[in-house]
Amino acid sequence: MKLFEYANGFCKETTWKDLALLKFCLCAIGLMMGACVSEEKKRPALVAAAAVFALTYPPLMARFIQSVLRQRRWERRLEEEPVYYGMED
Repeated sequence: MKLFEYANGFCKETTWKDLALLKFCLCAIGLMMGACVSEEKKRPALVAAAAVFALTYPPLMARFIQSVLRQRRWERRLEEEPVYYGMED
């Protein structure tokens, strides 16, 4: 689907700051939606939101930790065996 290709391209061009803004935006939408939920339906809405959080947060954090570990391995490798890309001393 073309939309997903555009989304992948956008993510490759963004920084962590852009993603933080996106998260704040989505949080604000969630708060607005939560404020519109009637009193008798607040508990089911909260349970659904908690379930979505519980299902999405651990995989995201696992990927983040894997990325950090991969970057640290790469940094250690460069410290042990520096690679010079055509640069003269």
